Amino acid sequence: MASRIFVNENGPMFFGLLASSVIFLTFVIFSSSRSGLKQAADVRQGSDVILRALQGVLVPTRSHWPLLYRAISESMHRSREKALFIPLSKLLRDCGDGSVELRDAKRTLPELLSGRAAVKGCRVCLQVDLAFRTAVSLWLAKTQCFPPTFMPKAFLANRLKSSQGSQKPGYDHIRLDLDTVPYSGLQPLIRHLQAKLPKDFFASIEFTARDAAISVLDPSFALMAVPFLSDRLAHKSGTKNNGNRQNRSSLALIVSLVEVIGLLTSKSAPLTILSVENISVARFEALDQEATMLELDSGTRSAFMSCGTLQEWREECLYLHWESALLKTGLLTRWKIIVGR
Repeated sequence: MASRIFVNENGPMFFGLLASSVIFLTFVIFSSSRSGLKQAADVRQGSDVILRALQGVLVPTRSHWPLLYRAISESMHRSREKALFIPLSKLLRDCGDGSVELRDAKRTLPELLSGRAAVKGCRVCLQVDLAFRTAVSLWLAKTQCFPPTFMPKAFLANRLKSSQGSQKPGYDHIRLDLDTVPYSGLQPLIRHLQAKLPKDFFASIEFTARDAAISVLDPSFALMAVPFLSDRLAHKSGTKNNGNRQNRSSLALIVSLVEVIGLLTSKSAPLTILSVENISVARFEALDQEATMLELDSGTRSAFMSCGTLQEWREECLYLHWESALLKTGLLTRWKIIVGR
């Protein structure tokens, strides 16, 4: 019997379709790959433009930016936003470890804290992140629930003794800086001052207070806490104003001018208010000078470094500029009250 051979007439068509599909898929994959590479290159290029603009405010100290800033700039480029948001806790950490530094802290920090920093049409904003909000809340709760030991009698006695030994006339008989006084010790100190201030003596009382219009929940409150929250080595720096800044308390973030005046003029031995003066300008000028000395004067820097580390030196310079910027923007105010009998 003769065998029959069957030939599939659709075979050539099947292989043709298969080849066409393979070619089409190859083309699609190749096109997608090229498109993806082009898009990635576009994002990278856009990120580079943003980071170059950011150098008007912040500069890396190494040959490349830390990864977070690259990621933030790439995200900004993709979203086409006109603002670059930098997490506050990250900025403080990076300035401390030397990864980045402010180009001109005296100029840029007031702009950053007031939300006016911008470079080439791009706003640069500080974002008060959850980590820093939590740190501020815990620190504030700790200072209120577990205040440091404070002895108002000893605090005042030391200043009365040194003042009585001075022959300098005028309002300089007694000087009190309340920034080192815990809030729980404010009223006992003022009551003791009312009882012990000698007749014909004057007391010059200075303190820093936050803008009363800003609540604890406002992001600006966290910005104000920066120079008070961090551990400071001001007392080791050997600088002119170090005595005013060691062991800073949270008083500046709680007290108000009205409250201090009310305490001074109340109870059975009220003091007379002779003058109330806003001395914020003198204060931030002194802080700017102190920061400049710490940055540029070799003797001052060496005195600090003999007791601290390089990171602590960077942080101290930053916090001096930060407090100065808070005073310049009005978030903090420095007051001087002169009282007498």
